[in-house]
Amino acid sequence: MPHAFDDQPPGRRRDDSSNRVSRGVLFADVCDSTGLFRRLGDAGGRRAVVAALGVAREVVVAGSGRVIDEVGDEIFCVFPDGTAAARGAMEIQRGIKSARRSGDLHERIRLRIGLVEGLVGLDGERVFGDTVHLAQRVVSSAKPEQVLTTSETVDAAAGELQPLAHVVARVRLRGRTDWVDLVELHWGGEMTVIAPGVISTTHLRHDSLAVDLSCEGQRIAVGPERPRASIGRDSACELSVRDDRVSRLHARVEIGADAVRWVDVSRNGSFIRNARGDLVRVRRDEVPLEGEGSIRLGPDEDAPRVDFVVRRASGSSTG
Repeated sequence: MPHAFDDQPPGRRRDDSSNRVSRGVLFADVCDSTGLFRRLGDAGGRRAVVAALGVAREVVVAGSGRVIDEVGDEIFCVFPDGTAAARGAMEIQRGIKSARRSGDLHERIRLRIGLVEGLVGLDGERVFGDTVHLAQRVVSSAKPEQVLTTSETVDAAAGELQPLAHVVARVRLRGRTDWVDLVELHWGGEMTVIAPGVISTTHLRHDSLAVDLSCEGQRIAVGPERPRASIGRDSACELSVRDDRVSRLHARVEIGADAVRWVDVSRNGSFIRNARGDLVRVRRDEVPLEGEGSIRLGPDEDAPRVDFVVRRASGSSTG
C-alpha cells in the first residue's frame, strides 16, 4: 500500500486548489524490526510490530491526532500543531514502555519518533509537502526511544516544550541546503504531559531524591530544582566532558518518583560500579543508580569517570 502522502519529484507542480495548512507531522518507527523477525520468525515478528504500532495508534486516535498511514514498521500521523504532536509522541513512548513492562509487548520493542510543525498540503486523505519529508528525515536520525524534533518546532510551542528540549546535533539533512538543529524531547519523568483525551498514568514526583555528580573538577546536583541533566562531550551538556571517547550526548540523569536513572544514549556505553564493587554495563538503555559509585564513560580503563552520590533531597545520603 503506498503512503498517503505525496512523494512526487521536486519541481513538479501540484494543483493550486490543494489546501495548505500548518500541522504537526509525526513518524514513528519500530527499531530493528529485521532483528525481531530474525529472532521471532515471520509470524512472531509481525505480531510484535503490529502490537507496537497498535499502542501508538491508540494514543493518536484517543488524542488530537489522525493516523494517515501505517506501512511495515512505520506509522505516519498528523496533529493540529507541533505541540500536540510532541504530546502525542511522548505519550506513545510512555505507552510502549508501560506495555513492555507489563508483558503486552515483546521486551525488545523500541520506537523512535520524529516530528515537526510546518505547512502541509491536504488533498482529501493525502498529506504532502516538505514538512512531511522533513519529519521523515528527522525520525531517521533518532535513536531507539528518542523523540526528536527541530528547534523551530520547539520555538513555535511558545515555551511549553522548552523545559524538555535539548539540542543534540546541528545537521544538514538530505535534500536540504540549510542547517537544522535536532532537538531531543525528554519524555521520561520530567513532567506529566497529557494529550487531549489521553490520561497519563506516569505522573512522577521529584521531591524525594537527588544525586550529586562530579567529573574532572565539575560538580552538579540533580534534584527537585533540576530533575534531569545531560552528560557528554558537547559544551551544551550540564556536565561537559572533553574526551573523544565520550559521545556528544553520552547519557542523561533523570529523577523519578522512587529512583535516580542513568539513561545511556552513547555509542560506547557506560560502565557503572557501585560501592560494593559490582560492575554493570549499560548501552542505549537505562539503569537505576543507588548509593554511591562511579560511572566510566566507555570501555577503556582510563576513560573519564563520573562519581555519583544518591541522597534524599533534604540532604541525607541514601548510601
